[in-house]
Amino acid sequence: SANKNKRGLLFLPSYSPRQLGFERQKMKTTSDFFKYSTQLIDRLQNDIRQHLGETKDLSGVNAKLLRHLIKTGLLSSQHESRFDTSKYNAITKRFRDFWMSYFLREIYGYGYSMHSFDIWTYRGKQMGIIHATEFHPNFFGKIVYPLSVISKSVESRDFTQLYQYSDGNSIFIHKPKWDDNQEKFVETIVEAYYDLRRTYRSYFINLAALREIVCLNMKISDKIFEDFMSRTYRLNLAGKLQIRISLEVDRLPEETNAIYLKREPIMVDRKYRNIIAIDTTKGRLPK
Repeated sequence: SANKNKRGLLFLPSYSPRQLGFERQKMKTTSDFFKYSTQLIDRLQNDIRQHLGETKDLSGVNAKLLRHLIKTGLLSSQHESRFDTSKYNAITKRFRDFWMSYFLREIYGYGYSMHSFDIWTYRGKQMGIIHATEFHPNFFGKIVYPLSVISKSVESRDFTQLYQYSDGNSIFIHKPKWDDNQEKFVETIVEAYYDLRRTYRSYFINLAALREIVCLNMKISDKIFEDFMSRTYRLNLAGKLQIRISLEVDRLPEETNAIYLKREPIMVDRKYRNIIAIDTTKGRLPK
């Protein structure tokens, strides 16, 4: 109910200075962070319009945040004063934590702490009733969305009852059956692959990024994605698909060690994989 515009998707944005065009080595004064904050709230206001269909003026809230950073000594009241560069990460973390908490509390109406939200998000993801990720290629920040519904009954075969409440409602997890969704899954991974290829400009693209797009589009969990991807790959090896798939353990050249450590490889057909290429012409896949 917090975002009926996007079927329950919660977007908690996080934009580093670099993502908004501010290189760390060039940010030397308090004024640089004030300029970053102005660009940041412009982006946040646009996100609210795009994802929630609402209009918000965040300038007043931003002014309070800046006053707090000055009061705590992280920034100076003199705009042209240099800030302590050893505090750069602490300052950017304050921006990130503040706006994530603001969205959670003020935009989505969650009455508890960010820490509480993170704990329940993690537990819900383990159970398969929600999905959460900070690595969706189309979002800068964290997204959380439901993989379940609470209702007295469901008509779709793709939902499985998990628990019944005392009021007669039950929680149903979205667990689509492979036999009913094979064609849709293959179509979805192909569409996601070509969307990502326009960004990566390479035949091989990051498999984890592909997974995030497919999970959101089909509203499935990581576990179901791995199962469906393994089934698809085995059909590919048997020559039973109209496409050809190549999966490799290698990393993309542009991926840093930090990104690699955060994004664990994906188990497909009992082997860990990192990158994927798809050929819809059934021709020879490029190396």
